[in-house]
Amino acid sequence: MSNKKKSIYIETTIVSYLVSRQSSDIVSRARQELTKRFWNNCMVKYDAYISQYVLTEAQKGDSSQSEKRIKALESFQLLELNDEIESLAKFYFKVLRIPEKSKLDAFHLAVACMHKMDYVVTWNFHHLSNGWTRKQLDVVNRDRNIATPIICSPEEISEAENV
Repeated sequence: MSNKKKSIYIETTIVSYLVSRQSSDIVSRARQELTKRFWNNCMVKYDAYISQYVLTEAQKGDSSQSEKRIKALESFQLLELNDEIESLAKFYFKVLRIPEKSKLDAFHLAVACMHKMDYVVTWNFHHLSNGWTRKQLDVVNRDRNIATPIICSPEEISEAENV
């Protein structure tokens, strides 16, 4: 058995939940706690990566929260972008029916797929981590001979790691 760590792409929702003010919403608060547990206990088991798209999204919104997100991400290795990734992202945007306002979700998937990430970790159940998207992504990637990462939440990956 190989000692090589599996690769993990950290999508923007993860760092957003990590640094956000404690929510009064019970679901959001649970996600915040699960994210902190994942960040503190699981991340060391993986080679974690982000892309410029994560940084672009992390810089948006409230400036103090944006600074916290950027600081939390500063030690991550940045995956390279290229024309092939951009072309694939545009294709995903179309076939996965991602709305214009969420277009960068297609770019997250393209980066993770082209860099052969083992996992994409996200709290985005609308456009990334849902059964329909995962199935469609697998179908289109299979047709193009592209590996599809496992798309999951911090809760799912933490449970798999027994954390």
